[in-house]
Amino acid sequence: MPERKVYRFRVDPTADEEAALARFAGARRFVFNWALQRRKESYEQTGKSISWSALSAELTGLKNKPGFEKSDGPRLDNLSPVTCR
Repeated sequence: MPERKVYRFRVDPTADEEAALARFAGARRFVFNWALQRRKESYEQTGKSISWSALSAELTGLKNKPGFEKSDGPRLDNLSPVTCR
């Protein structure tokens, strides 16, 4: 049986870094829940799931919607595209 190595790291973020991590996690959670809801809605309406490329296009439109972050959810305009994967 191969030997496994484990590495443990301790993260001690500053207050600014902690706030940035919280924003990142909140935006990530929002995007996941939004995409799940859209896929469920699409399946209920058409019997087929919406494609990932269509979801991506909708998310881009959502990010570009003026005033979105103030009314509907977290700020998505300054997030890395990696966040939304």
